[in-house]
Amino acid sequence: DDYFSNVGTGDTVRGGDGVDILHFHFGHIDGGLTFDAKDGVGSGATWSGIEEFEGGGSQGDDHLTLGFQLRNVHGEAGTDTLALDYSGKSHDGLTARKIDFW
Repeated sequence: DDYFSNVGTGDTVRGGDGVDILHFHFGHIDGGLTFDAKDGVGSGATWSGIEEFEGGGSQGDDHLTLGFQLRNVHGEAGTDTLALDYSGKSHDGLTARKIDFW
């Protein structure tokens, strides 16, 4: 189990065994960004083997795509979109039956 903190532009992260968490931080970027947890790319950062994500977007208009990996995310400034993709299974083999928002 690893926790990768404040991953930003140009960083490369490789998770290992266990449940690995990536905390991304792009608040210093003025323009918008695209972040896709399933594809392993976001604003020049790349990753693999990460089971959960948390963090914040840029100061611009962000497009974030997350699913089972989502822990906690905030968009910062701009008009942000969040696409939730719960297809497939989570890292512990569970499937989604419902989604609660609050």
